[in-house]
Amino acid sequence: MKRKWSIELIQSSHEANTACELPIATKDAKRYKNDISRSTSIARPPTLSDELTSPKIPEHISVILEHISSRTIFTEYQCKSYDFIIRKRPKFVFFLGAVGKEYIDDIHSIALSPYISSIFVSSGVFPETRKSFSVSNDLECNKLSSFLQILDPLGGGLYPLDYIMVLDVNDLVRSLLPIRICRNSFHSPHEKFGVDFEKLPGLLEEYKHYLSDYITTSN
Repeated sequence: MKRKWSIELIQSSHEANTACELPIATKDAKRYKNDISRSTSIARPPTLSDELTSPKIPEHISVILEHISSRTIFTEYQCKSYDFIIRKRPKFVFFLGAVGKEYIDDIHSIALSPYISSIFVSSGVFPETRKSFSVSNDLECNKLSSFLQILDPLGGGLYPLDYIMVLDVNDLVRSLLPIRICRNSFHSPHEKFGVDFEKLPGLLEEYKHYLSDYITTSN
């Protein structure tokens, strides 16, 4: 089953939110151009789309993500990292269902990067108990999952399907990929082109290597 998120879906929402009509900042535009020039030196992972075909999330979705990040109490590692002083960074946004949310600690440890933010979107995970993580509340989970149309039809409208969304510094959706958490002989249609949980560390390393260059080549 092909997910309904698409360039048309995101662009139509973008057009309905006039706040999205802000021009790209000069620094972000420079990074945007760097993505093209880097293609000859750093191979783009095949599961990441190029910037010319990637839809941009609308302003109201970006605001929700930033609000989730703002609740985080930064660790000593993060405060000493260069990313702490950078306003715009690539993001890993993990949508985790009733089973997937049990792996937040594991995913957080393999996603940790000095150049990329990680945000966890699920239901029934209380942000006040995860202050060193960027974790959504139930309402934010519903809004984000509903927008991308990845609410689990078997989750009572509460939980998202397990996905990773990758955003670059310009809030372009470079990837929206299902995560296959449980091994079994049957996968839902949306998981056909997903990544097995066991292979997620390797995939994230590829993403980190490629996306961190947005930071290191533009300063």
